[in-house]
Amino acid sequence: MRPQCPMAIWQNHQEYAAPSPDVLHKLELSRKRAARVATREMHCPICGFLVQIIPVTQTEVVFVKCRKCKFSGPLDPAYFRRVKRNSPFRRRNKAEVRKNIR
Repeated sequence: MRPQCPMAIWQNHQEYAAPSPDVLHKLELSRKRAARVATREMHCPICGFLVQIIPVTQTEVVFVKCRKCKFSGPLDPAYFRRVKRNSPFRRRNKAEVRKNIR
């Protein structure tokens, strides 16, 4: 997908004045910096619907509202983090369990 020119966003909105070149420059810098941020998805704890995309480094509480089941409330990203299936910790524990079974 080709990035849009910031000015193209406001061309269709006649009721808004065009932003100044300084604001357009800040928007472009913000867009470039945001493209480098690693993100992860946060899903509703009730129905599993995607409610928000947050940066990986975010640790603060996030207030969300699910559009599917209408759940509304705060979620702590630390409690709703998924463990990767092939993590080194999981492989080590799996090997220890197999060793104890034999």
